[in-house]
Amino acid sequence: LSSEAAGIAVCLMTYSHHAMRTECDAMTEHYYRLRDYALNHAECSAIMHIID
Repeated sequence: LSSEAAGIAVCLMTYSHHAMRTECDAMTEHYYRLRDYALNHAECSAIMHIID
């Protein structure tokens, strides 16, 4: 897992956690935007495995 992919995974987990705790629409939007980016990343499978 590259440092970029690890950073994406960590950010996704952080956005998800924050969105669930605060019900902040902005964090939810950030999560889905980054997830869309991650789905097109070369290491998509590894990223999705980590956040699952």
